[in-house]
Amino acid sequence: NEDGTVNNHFDEFLLTKNKKLKEKIEKLGFEIIDKAIFEDFNDFSFLYLPYISNLDNQKISDYYSKLNANKYTKRIIFSHNDVKGIQYGAFKSEVGFDVADIDENCDMFLNGHLHNSVKFSKKGFNLGNVSGQNFSEDALTYPHCVYILDTAEMNLEYIDNPYALNFYKVNIYHKSDFNVFDTIKINSVLSIKCSEKFISNVYELLNIHKNKILETRINITYDNKQDINLSTEKIITSKIDYLDKFSQFCIENFDNKDLLLQELSIICK
Repeated sequence: NEDGTVNNHFDEFLLTKNKKLKEKIEKLGFEIIDKAIFEDFNDFSFLYLPYISNLDNQKISDYYSKLNANKYTKRIIFSHNDVKGIQYGAFKSEVGFDVADIDENCDMFLNGHLHNSVKFSKKGFNLGNVSGQNFSEDALTYPHCVYILDTAEMNLEYIDNPYALNFYKVNIYHKSDFNVFDTIKINSVLSIKCSEKFISNVYELLNIHKNKILETRINITYDNKQDINLSTEKIITSKIDYLDKFSQFCIENFDNKDLLLQELSIICK
């Protein structure tokens, strides 16, 4: 807001067809978008595409044809879907909307679902995860942001989320690697792989930066190539198991348990 305050809610959500989650959010007074809909504003067409489980042969151009939106000069899509060929974390999306189809049929494609924020094509943006979730994200490369869309200039303003969890995988094998501690943000969650000769340096650095670090795990590499995990309870300032909380939320609120448990086993390992 102009006075510097921030609204503590949103009016609309893009959502899957999960009935339990939909009911919970609707009770709070929000509008749920759980199917493809079209809205217009002056010469703009806004297409909302919540998650689509089967994107085989689905084309952006087909949606505009169905919604009779071809007359508008600016097309902006808000999506929460897979994009074929996009790398996200340790995985590469093998399904989803085609990048060429996106670029040819809209002026801007703003996509959620994939966690790492990146401009993946001329018209396409993955907005990323606003809050931080797990080590499939790389906080050294990808920020956790909210975005303001300027329709006059057709660009995005990036605003860093100061409350996000920032997950880092850090390798300490040379003294120059110590510099990474100067770059980590607040609310950091660290997974450190460290040579045994630098373990005392790592403890010192963790103590120096303890006000920015929520949790840490250390894997020490010895000269004989044997690795051990080392507990770091002394420098942990928060003992909340965020991955467990995330898993329990998904299990309680989403259907298709077999697929869900399979995906959670990969994400939260």
